[in-house]
Amino acid sequence: MNSGWPIRLSLLLMLATSIAACATARSDAPVWGAVAQAAGAPALPPLRPYTADQQRRAAAELATLPADGVVRGLMMPDYLRMRDQTRELRGEK
Repeated sequence: MNSGWPIRLSLLLMLATSIAACATARSDAPVWGAVAQAAGAPALPPLRPYTADQQRRAAAELATLPADGVVRGLMMPDYLRMRDQTRELRGEK
């Protein structure tokens, strides 16, 4: 009687999960993402356009936050950098 099958089954499930976790692109990526990936470029997320009014309102709200706070001092620069990098990779900047 082979009692090692539960261990082997567990290892197989862990391996299958690990392999599935290695997927690098969304399955619902737009066509340009699939084409870019086929050419070796990374899949890029869509950038949401903001109206001038939304940008003015966001700037006013952002100005009320402390400059050394987490949102204004850490998160917003990261967000700006990611948007700039995405535009650059798309050739928009």
